[in-house]
Amino acid sequence: MNGLHKTVILAWAVIGLFFVGSKAFAAKAALFTDHAPLSIELRADLGKLCWKSGRRSCKEERQPARLVFTDPDGIRQVVNVSIETRGRWRKKRDPCSLPLLFVEVSPSVAEGTVLEGQGLLPLTTPCRSSRGRWQQYLLREYLAYRIYNLLTDKSVRVRLVKIIYRNPSRPGVRDNFYAFFSENFLSVADRNRAKLEFLSSFDIENTDPTEQAIFDLFQFMIGNTDWSAVIPHNTVFLFSEDGSAAALPYDFDFSGIVNAGYATPPEILPLRSVRQRLFRGFCREDIDWVQVFGKFLASRETVFQMLEELPGMNHRSRKVTRRYLESFYDILQSPNKRQELIIDACR
Repeated sequence: MNGLHKTVILAWAVIGLFFVGSKAFAAKAALFTDHAPLSIELRADLGKLCWKSGRRSCKEERQPARLVFTDPDGIRQVVNVSIETRGRWRKKRDPCSLPLLFVEVSPSVAEGTVLEGQGLLPLTTPCRSSRGRWQQYLLREYLAYRIYNLLTDKSVRVRLVKIIYRNPSRPGVRDNFYAFFSENFLSVADRNRAKLEFLSSFDIENTDPTEQAIFDLFQFMIGNTDWSAVIPHNTVFLFSEDGSAAALPYDFDFSGIVNAGYATPPEILPLRSVRQRLFRGFCREDIDWVQVFGKFLASRETVFQMLEELPGMNHRSRKVTRRYLESFYDILQSPNKRQELIIDACR
């Protein structure tokens, strides 16, 4: 982390990749309506991808790959796709052996499968395929997306996948790890009958007050300060037909709930650790905080149920995550704490 402005620039570079070589589409919901982990075999030579910064001679281009899986009817499906890397920050991480990916699915080859209607799908993988801390980071970030899905439809849906990775050039070697597909931003906009906008600056007063309060409080809930809605960073915007706007968050790996070993808070904020919460919403008189707090409290039981049922999470990770979430709900249940740490802490 070298400051907020640098991360804004990097975010724009990543966002631009969503549209490279792809067309706008209205993705069907089949992939994201089921939350059971989807077992997939990924057949690809990741070594041919240009993603390590030291490989200056390689070219940024897509590589062919195959996804092999069994559909809900028990039929084995083999779907030819193409893959490319995303995420410049990951490319610079020397310990990482797995890149973040875009998986492009052609409509003609995916028809009749769970991938039907999809186009360019972000695939979030762990930094390394080992089942240690990297896997737990990924699962906790996946949980953050699922929590936001509970609070608003204007959120990115995700689907957990359990991947068996096979390299055709090394047939006797395979890796197993959890990853997750994310809904394309265009799909989020389509199902909300909204228009997607990538902005260089934004006036928060133009957002729906309730939607913005949910956005701000969610970021506080997961201990995330790696975002901005004013100079959009890890945020895009959905504009409804009536002209109202809603901020759409993504990328939570620097949040307190994930608590990744590499994550640090922005230098401009008075925080020692990403585990410290800081409310960064703006002051608005038109927010019904009783309604907003009630919405979060009503989701509490479901949030903890999702945590307990999340596959792949070890006992320690589940215990630490539960305590972190409980500390948030303790704040909401205290009129004094929520007044001091949220309502009065607005900017």
